[in-house]
Amino acid sequence: MKIPNPSPLVNKFLAAAASNPDSGTAGERNTVERLVTGIIFLDKPSPNKIHEADVTGESKRAFYDHIHDLAQQMPSHFRQMFSNLQGDPKIAMNGGGFLIIDEHVIPHSSKHIEGVDKFYSTTERGVVLGMSLLAVHYYSERVDYPVDFDFYRRYRELEARGDVTAFEEKNQLARQFFTKFASMKNAPDTWLMDSYFMTKENGGLLQHFHKTYISRPKRNWNCNYQGHTYSLYELHDHIPAEDFKLTQVKNPKTGKRKFYHTATVDVYFARIGTHRLVLVQCGEATAMDEVIEGNPEILEAPSKNKFRVFVTNNTSWDASYILSTYSLRWSIETSFQGMNQNLALHGCKWRELSGQKCFLALTFMCYLFLSWARVHGELEQYGVKRGTLGQSRRAFRRYCVEQFAEWLTRLKQQCTECAPADYIYAHLYDNDAGK
Repeated sequence: MKIPNPSPLVNKFLAAAASNPDSGTAGERNTVERLVTGIIFLDKPSPNKIHEADVTGESKRAFYDHIHDLAQQMPSHFRQMFSNLQGDPKIAMNGGGFLIIDEHVIPHSSKHIEGVDKFYSTTERGVVLGMSLLAVHYYSERVDYPVDFDFYRRYRELEARGDVTAFEEKNQLARQFFTKFASMKNAPDTWLMDSYFMTKENGGLLQHFHKTYISRPKRNWNCNYQGHTYSLYELHDHIPAEDFKLTQVKNPKTGKRKFYHTATVDVYFARIGTHRLVLVQCGEATAMDEVIEGNPEILEAPSKNKFRVFVTNNTSWDASYILSTYSLRWSIETSFQGMNQNLALHGCKWRELSGQKCFLALTFMCYLFLSWARVHGELEQYGVKRGTLGQSRRAFRRYCVEQFAEWLTRLKQQCTECAPADYIYAHLYDNDAGK
């Protein structure tokens, strides 16, 4: 299937997300539209494949020139689009939503790509060669989408390239995200993160911004409970058995439910103050129909009892709410999976980091577009009202097929007996258009 004239729906989105619809050259605006349409519409998209699928576009040289001109600017374009769309009540963030931060390793086969090193991947459950993507995802009951990203680069990789001045620790990048979103008036009040990002410095900064968070505490933390200092491992054995209550946990996104035995205690941590802990007992059926998280982090008390522990700085929340809300953290993991399956998240082969960032910005832009189109009802007639990323993509592809069919119809009316039309009918529309 070919891609005909510029997509009216994508252009409508780009106009809605633009500070100035006339900013940039016409060629650059058309290139962004072609890339967004092509990434969503085609399987395993690449600039070359997108250009080949374009029936009415510019020359390949001009197309590639525009891509190279836009590469450095694309991350800024995405962030500006996201910012502009905060004026749209249907897709804007709100204080009752959640911001989720996580790392995702994008695998690569070549160590010569800028930013590539060996990282531990929770998806692969081992060390892989790739790039460390730090991303922030917004979730609310109505809509979810990625809101920002950066790449973490190891010191040794930068040292090998003679650029150690660019080194920033992973949690330093996280604090930049915390600070950025704290300045946005409509940003959510609550952050969800795994234990890697639950440092006392991060917790202190979020409290400084009057934000709440739900996470897992570091395994090596000590806490003060009822006048005594305990490690997290020891704490479990000092909570009476009768304090563990049957608690229902429901994932707000999937509706999936499960009962757990939990105990809730308030403890004091040095530097960050009083926090609420939820301890979850682990039995043989822990991994069955898991609701809270995809990769449970299990601790073992001196008594050999196994448990999990979660932490929040909001001591008014009960165990059911804390665990149900934390289960939404998995939304960012499913967004990575969705982008890999539907938007070629792992498909960029550019060696330069600027090219990788350009591609990531385009991928996030495509996700944002599909979310925008869905909440505005643009995809409803094509089968999606509240669907997944994959369902939204399939709906958009049906829209593109419809647009292409209409274009062919107009072409046939304009040119019924000419060589170009005969060629298009015979070769471009799945080889069946002229039959």
